[in-house]
Amino acid sequence: MGQYWVTRCSKCGYYRDEPLPRITKKIIYLDQCFLSHVLSAEEPRWKAVCDRLRLLIGLDLVICPYSRVHREESLLAEYSRDDLKALYRELSGGVKFLSPDEIEQKQLHEALRCYLGQAKMPDEWRKPRPWEEFCKEDPHVWLNGLAVYANLPANPAVVKWLQDSKARLHSAWEAAAANWQDENGQRFNDDVRREALAYGKTLIAAYRELTDGAKAIEDMLIRHSCCAILNASRSSWLFRSLNSS
Repeated sequence: MGQYWVTRCSKCGYYRDEPLPRITKKIIYLDQCFLSHVLSAEEPRWKAVCDRLRLLIGLDLVICPYSRVHREESLLAEYSRDDLKALYRELSGGVKFLSPDEIEQKQLHEALRCYLGQAKMPDEWRKPRPWEEFCKEDPHVWLNGLAVYANLPANPAVVKWLQDSKARLHSAWEAAAANWQDENGQRFNDDVRREALAYGKTLIAAYRELTDGAKAIEDMLIRHSCCAILNASRSSWLFRSLNSS
């Protein structure tokens, strides 16, 4: 990917870089279900949508970055994981979303800055979000016509860990659903609000723990630095004293 058009003389080999105009693409997130429907070929509409996306991507009008979720969900598909990988790589043009943890951290940092009065509250519905908030690299670039990938065998231990994690998540959802059903008189929106509040408290507690941990490490490094400077000064004084005697 780049922003230059290279022209070269076939006789003397002289070449020149011509800058391409800046472009702004529409960024579309494709759920893993879309990829699965395209590969299953059970309904023609999914293939038609995919063909339209291929055309728009080839015209550098849209891009569909892939994420860690696509990679992990594809690993769980034992018989179609390679086909799923090839599809999300093709539609993404090599552009990748940041991990969910990194995106949450950036959003939390922005929210804290707004809360502390260091920044204005952004208008998410009118102002485009900067790509640095969700992508590893600039998605608004011209795509190369050639991409080379290397496929490595799936690690069975990683696949087993993903399967166990998904099973635990489903069990937690089932337990939450059963708990909601047992609460007579409670409305669904009230339950969702309560769960969101509990999750928010957990995130704040985790953020404070990480912040306190970073501060403790910083204090420890400062103490060690001071001790090292003091020990160096003592050694220098002792060396001068021995030489003078």
